Order: sequence, then C-alpha cells, then structure tokens
Amino acid sequence: MLPNRFRNDSNAIVYNVVKIPEGWRVEAKLPKHVSVQDRTTVLNWFQQYRSIVRSANPLWVTSFYSGDQGYFLEVRPVGSPKELLEKGQNLRNIWADEIATRA
Repeated sequence: MLPNRFRNDSNAIVYNVVKIPEGWRVEAKLPKHVSVQDRTTVLNWFQQYRSIVRSANPLWVTSFYSGDQGYFLEVRPVGSPKELLEKGQNLRNIWADEIATRA
C-alpha cells in the first residue's frame, strides 16, 4: 500500500494559499516545535516572495503578519497610487523595503 501524501503530519510545515475578498493570503502553518533554522528559512522565503510581488506589481498591497500557528502574507491588488494609500500601504515602507532588499 502506498503512503497517503495528503495525510496531515503534525511535524510538517504546511503552506497554503487562500482566496480572500480582495486578493489572496499565503500561509505557512508551523508545528508546535520548529527549529530556529526552519523558521528562518520560512521567513526568508516570505521576504523573497513579497519582494517579487512588489517588483512585478508595485501598486499591490502586501501585509505580513505572524500568529500563534504560523506566518501569513496577504496580497491585495490595487489600481492606483491613491488607492494604494487608501488601502493602507505606506509608500515610505515600500521604499525602505526595496532598499533593504537590494542591499
């Protein structure tokens, strides 16, 4: 009998993409005990993905946050700089993020 590759492993880091009303959310759900190295790997991946999204679509709002069980990045497309400001993305933070990413 072949193992079920969709079975929930309580020690696995699980990634998921969820549709939200104005875009999507990328989730990384972490088991209770995760090494610092694994957490760092997940955080680095989120930073890289966020930078790729912003480079390709500078008017999209990206919001990263963490919770008890993992990390989350919401991506919400907007159509104009005015809408970007209205939706909560701070342009100064975008600029600082880009400088830090390129350094």
